[in-house]
Amino acid sequence: MIKTRTILPCLVVMIALTQLAACSAMSPANKSLYALDAGKPTPSSAQLVSTAGGSAARDQVLQIRRVNISPPYDGLSLIYRTKAGTHVKDYYNQWVAPPEELFTNQLVDYLSESHAFASVVDSRSAAPHRFALETCINSLYGDFQDTQHPRVVLAARVYLIDDSAGDRRVAYQNHYDVTIPLAAASARGLAQGAGNAYRQLLESVAQDLSPFNGIALAADGR
Repeated sequence: MIKTRTILPCLVVMIALTQLAACSAMSPANKSLYALDAGKPTPSSAQLVSTAGGSAARDQVLQIRRVNISPPYDGLSLIYRTKAGTHVKDYYNQWVAPPEELFTNQLVDYLSESHAFASVVDSRSAAPHRFALETCINSLYGDFQDTQHPRVVLAARVYLIDDSAGDRRVAYQNHYDVTIPLAAASARGLAQGAGNAYRQLLESVAQDLSPFNGIALAADGR
């Protein structure tokens, strides 16, 4: 009986320590968080648009709606495609914020800096606007099937909506596929590569939207 009383407390302590260690391993302190950085447009690619008195006519305002990211890429965890061809989520390496927020903020900032339109606002703004940009990201992952040649895969579709006539119509739409090599088959490499791939996509979007800025300027009589 004495031996039994001695063994039971020891077992309880051992189980408690095991559970504590497991919880510690899963704690947020062991996670690595990554931001998205698409950079800024180069001066040569930025189109300068002058606005009188710092104001912009409705036709020259572009509203950026929240970027929609298709599952399973809409979660915090980074996603890799493995040698077996399966997609896995990395619990310990995540985006610092929901990716829809990160990609939306970078889209607003980049198009504002590139002067694609005289004024670029997000969907929370009440500013009158003629055009609205909708973006859907369909793929966003690190392709690590060949670990010697890893790459990032980014696929998106954009829609430019014209609200000028009251009845909304799609003025422009396009599908973009971006695949670029990564420096390493790692979480850090994927996060950096995702920023570079998104920058490449944004450069194409800004260029493709430029004719509609011309339409806006013509409508405004400039």
